[in-house]
Amino acid sequence: MPFRAFDLVPVITSVAHDVGDPSLKVSAVEAGGADLFLGTTSGLVLHYQYQVDKHDRTAPPSSALINFQPASTAPVTGLCLASALELLLVLAEETLVTLHAGALTPVDGYVRHRGVTALAANPDPRTDDPFSIQVRTTRTRTDDPFIQVRTTRTRTDDPFSIQVCIARRRQLLVLNVTSSGLHTVRELAAPDRVRALAISGDAVCAAAAGHYLVYRVSSGRTQPLFEYDPALVRPMVRSVRKEEFLVLGPADLAMFALVTGTSQRPPVQLKPGVSHWTYQHPYIITSDSAGITLISVVDDQLRQELAVPEPALLDNFDGTLLVCAGSTVLSLCPVPWHEQVKALVRSGDLEAAVSLLDGSAAADPSAAAPLCRLIGLSLLAAGQTRRASELLLRSDLEPAQLLSLVPAVCPPGSPDRAAALTAEVPALTAVPDDQRAQFLREHLLRARTHSPLRSTAVDTGLVLLLADRPPELSSFIAEQRPVCDPERCREPLTGAGLTAELGQLQLLAGDGEAALTLWDGVLQRRRPGDAGAALRYMVQALTGAEDPVWVRRFADSVLELDQQLGAGVFTGRPESLPALFSSEEVCSFLRRYPTALTLYLEHQVFTRRAESEWLSTQLGGLYLDRLSQSRQLGSDETEPASRLLSLLRSRAPLRVAALLHRTLALQLDTHSAHLYCRSGEYEKALELAARAGPAEALTFVLEVAPESGSALRRRLLHQLLDIHLRPENDNVAAALALLSGARAAELEPRRALAALPDAWSTAVVAPFLVAALRRQLHRHHAAQLSRQLARAESSTARAALTRHQRRSVAVPANAYCPVCHKALSAEALSVYPNGVTVHPGCAANPRRCPVTGQLYSV
Repeated sequence: MPFRAFDLVPVITSVAHDVGDPSLKVSAVEAGGADLFLGTTSGLVLHYQYQVDKHDRTAPPSSALINFQPASTAPVTGLCLASALELLLVLAEETLVTLHAGALTPVDGYVRHRGVTALAANPDPRTDDPFSIQVRTTRTRTDDPFIQVRTTRTRTDDPFSIQVCIARRRQLLVLNVTSSGLHTVRELAAPDRVRALAISGDAVCAAAAGHYLVYRVSSGRTQPLFEYDPALVRPMVRSVRKEEFLVLGPADLAMFALVTGTSQRPPVQLKPGVSHWTYQHPYIITSDSAGITLISVVDDQLRQELAVPEPALLDNFDGTLLVCAGSTVLSLCPVPWHEQVKALVRSGDLEAAVSLLDGSAAADPSAAAPLCRLIGLSLLAAGQTRRASELLLRSDLEPAQLLSLVPAVCPPGSPDRAAALTAEVPALTAVPDDQRAQFLREHLLRARTHSPLRSTAVDTGLVLLLADRPPELSSFIAEQRPVCDPERCREPLTGAGLTAELGQLQLLAGDGEAALTLWDGVLQRRRPGDAGAALRYMVQALTGAEDPVWVRRFADSVLELDQQLGAGVFTGRPESLPALFSSEEVCSFLRRYPTALTLYLEHQVFTRRAESEWLSTQLGGLYLDRLSQSRQLGSDETEPASRLLSLLRSRAPLRVAALLHRTLALQLDTHSAHLYCRSGEYEKALELAARAGPAEALTFVLEVAPESGSALRRRLLHQLLDIHLRPENDNVAAALALLSGARAAELEPRRALAALPDAWSTAVVAPFLVAALRRQLHRHHAAQLSRQLARAESSTARAALTRHQRRSVAVPANAYCPVCHKALSAEALSVYPNGVTVHPGCAANPRRCPVTGQLYSV
């Protein structure tokens, strides 16, 4: 069946018959609303009224002759209608005349432009006057009556405004047509005689002798497009959308051109001998001596040919395509676009079908959904699975209905939709089963991300489709959390060794106890499956469990296999969930699992900062147990000692007595020193710390007393110096290093000198003495300077006070106290520095003014 996009139906059977002139032919056409204007080769202008069914644009329009008047003795070559102004612009004998649209009589006061060769209306005018149009014209040959005329269209946001452009004497004039006349908006210079033009928005495309140009109306800038041979190419230009033009180039190529001089679409090859053309997405419609041709701009293919008796005049009036062949006016009535799409699908041209669907679906969304299904299934049969999925997502076909393509995943007892799908697209029967399964898997995953709705059938089908891909199934379950029917999945997943994944599906379906029982069977080797996956799933389930019975029942299975993962059951529980057990209950439960207990206590002490002396002491005891065991085994493991030291250095409360005797027994001097410090026995602590070495002892002092210059640090430093100088230690080098180091400034010189042995010479401690003397002199000078400054400040204050006390105050006879409002007596007064004078008894605070509240100090 050949593809049909349009049907050719008559609108006016014979214009010649209506006016009684057998030789008359239509040379120009214009339409607006229900008005149809025709220009003829004899100079007549005819006014018809025609109607188009708004509900069925495919129905042929009806027409009736209203009026006709002679406009010229020469052929009418152009018409342009201003509906809001009820004006009609007529181009004949290279003269632009303005007529009343109803009476077809000239309008007084409107300028006649002569020498006009072409006329074009702007579909998107730029004007501030809502009752005006802009017109553009150019010169052309008077012996060619078939001048292409552009429809007068209005902007969707301004129904009273059009633009018209004309060309004359190598000029392009942009005109505003208002109720008062034609007004020139812009004059553009043309390099040569303009033979065709179009205007759109702020752009004008003109065909001069041998080349095409694009003008910017607002700025007057010119952008050359390309050249052509006037002897071989008849230039043709029309606007297809805002500031985009369709021009006829060499070798009968239709080229799309933007105002920038570039193109976003490939050229389209036309038939030779084109005389007129128009554009209706996605077709370029041309006429020549053989008839009318439709060529798709999507794939550059010939779509339809229609026979007419002679070369026809074509134009597009807001979607209504009119054809004027001789004295007959016909309409290209489009076949319903959904019928066109179906015909394209049947012919196997899926690309054109998709393009037509995309361009027309917005007009009728209800008709688009079944067509998306038809094209999507056809693309699937053609092997274009990605595009098929995109179309099916836009269709009315539910994802669950596609499960019938793979019977193995189709829900039992559901209607068999596969027959209906293959009846709609018979080519589906040739698609291999593995290709169907792969498409269905990818499509259902995509559909699940596009729609917030969840279907048990779809999720179950996806699980079954992913059963042969364990990594993808695990990722799907973890990320998408499907809700499916575990019983339908049991046999396929168990057979594939995915028992752990089956348990996760049971948990997501709300049967947590069955899932835990299944995983426990895998861990105990009573069931086949991946023990590692079962262990991970089990820990996740127990971590978020709401029933403490589940934890008591199944946690042992996890802890026996992996104490580190098992500890996560208690440490990884979200804070948003209520606690199932107290700390004492957890410690009692984990007592048989020291590693897990250690991890739990570390989480409580270090992470959650639990201020519990019992928990911290128990953690320290576990560290000591581990260290003692490692020493018994002859191991040099240092981690328990370092973790214990971190615990002792923290602010966690501890029972010192419970740990000190054990650290002493294990000869952990640094650890014992920290414990002595916690009990306030700093001298014992320093003695133990000094055993590790002078540097370690000094570091210990700085850790215990981190505040510089504090009394505790000074005390510890002197005790450390005494320890170094003891006869049994006789660590002279360490003592001298302390006296000459950075911490020497924090030592008291007298006490440090008193601790030195009598046998030491002054030269040995000279650096310390010099530095101490300098510091002492500096402090002495600073103290003297401070005293002098304070004395000067005090003298200044006293002098100011003396001046205020000696100041005389004049009290008028009628003066009164501002506090008690009684008369003032010159015998006793209190005067503040701001001049406020009150009774001595009213001055409650000598340093604060009782009226203004200002404070004063000496």
